Amino acid sequence: MSIFNKRTLSLILSICLLVIVLGNNVLAKDHKYSNDSDDFEIIQNDYKAIVLKGEYEGDELYATFDKVTHEITMKAVTNASVMGMQLFSAKPKETEYKVDLKEYHDGELSAVITNEDGEVEYEIDTTKVSAQAPLVVPLLEILGSALLEELLAIAAAITIGGITYVVVTEMADTIRKKSYNYYYAKVKYGDVYIGPAFPNDSAAFAYLNESAKNDVWAKTKDKATQAAMKVAGYAQYCTSNDYKGDGYYPHYHPKTRSGDKIDNHIFYSN
Repeated sequence: MSIFNKRTLSLILSICLLVIVLGNNVLAKDHKYSNDSDDFEIIQNDYKAIVLKGEYEGDELYATFDKVTHEITMKAVTNASVMGMQLFSAKPKETEYKVDLKEYHDGELSAVITNEDGEVEYEIDTTKVSAQAPLVVPLLEILGSALLEELLAIAAAITIGGITYVVVTEMADTIRKKSYNYYYAKVKYGDVYIGPAFPNDSAAFAYLNESAKNDVWAKTKDKATQAAMKVAGYAQYCTSNDYKGDGYYPHYHPKTRSGDKIDNHIFYSN
């Protein structure tokens, strides 16, 4: 190898080392980001899904809430850059993430974000936000928590025991336009929240049979009656002494042959 080529190679390696050092210093810094809804753009909000976008120094982070399955995913679109300057003409990198939301209610927020390989990239809890690999996924560290909270606020959602529910008024179009007959349900804050759809009727009946505390939402009155009868043999319509909150909706309870009412609520759409 000629002296010229050795010097050229040495120069290139030095530049690469400098880029890595500067990049690590920049990415390892504490990033400040304003948690302001004006910082995010609603890309989609219909009966299918909500898609929200956040930007930071040319990079983009998308968060999607599926209104049927209630699954949350994220996608990062990042440029190769150092100190905010894009390197060469590198093509932006797209990375898909899955959000496993544990709890989101009464001021609590707990979630785990994993990459396409199932590796934990980012964790959020009620007291702190920490990135598992800040030098690899800084965009999640900067935007992840704020974007997720804004997405859930738009969806009017809560998460209890790993199941995400949306206030019933926000789910009306989704239920009406989808073929599923039953959805998870939860009474909270004087209203009814609807969870993801059951894949089939049998799954909904099994859920009701698991516990008298388990509630469901039926697409029609006939389906609500059918569910109650599957659980106990009879269906009892709600009386005036039963649940009456600000978000009251008609519902049935399973009722045994001996006349005993079971506590499950089987709400339905009018």
